[in-house]
Amino acid sequence: MGNQQSYMTKNLIKEIQTYYEHYLTIRNEVDLHDELFTMTLKEQGIENWNRAPFFFELVFNALSDSFSMSLARLFDKSEKAKSMMSLITKCKKNISLFQNPQDIQLKLEAFEQELMSDQMICDAIPALRDRRDKLYAHNDKKYFVEPEKVLQQPVHMYQIWMLLDKIDILLNALLSGLSATIPSQSKRYRDHSDLKNLLGRN
Repeated sequence: MGNQQSYMTKNLIKEIQTYYEHYLTIRNEVDLHDELFTMTLKEQGIENWNRAPFFFELVFNALSDSFSMSLARLFDKSEKAKSMMSLITKCKKNISLFQNPQDIQLKLEAFEQELMSDQMICDAIPALRDRRDKLYAHNDKKYFVEPEKVLQQPVHMYQIWMLLDKIDILLNALLSGLSATIPSQSKRYRDHSDLKNLLGRN
């Protein structure tokens, strides 16, 4: 019994850590996207952008498409998909694996409740799914010529930040409840100065 529980715990830890790696990729793309946007708010940044405007516009738009699609995947409604909801279901079924099961149960329920009751989140998730289904994953014939119709329901960056913060808090709580940590190779883009190094100036 002990060996089986240990095996199940290790598997659950690995799965949560994999979710964290997916989350971190999205977070890093958002961080770089934000840095590029902030760059355009300063005279020096505009000058740098204008040195290679086609390049920066491509990168900026590609980052937006990438993190929007990846975040939509984390909230996929399909029961066959690995999503935040499927992770919550799995953790509830294996709640006894956690050192503090009652506390984890409350955190899982609070996350679910926020997805259903927070209006900013309730607006953002369906809009992200819509973009994924009609623009990113498929060339929906209804919107192929006029993709802007799908974008009429806006997704604001503060909604993206809010979703990512809530995912971060929950995943860290789940790992802590299993006496585990985030993957050791995990790195935040904001902790590096890659763009400044690339441009060669402050």
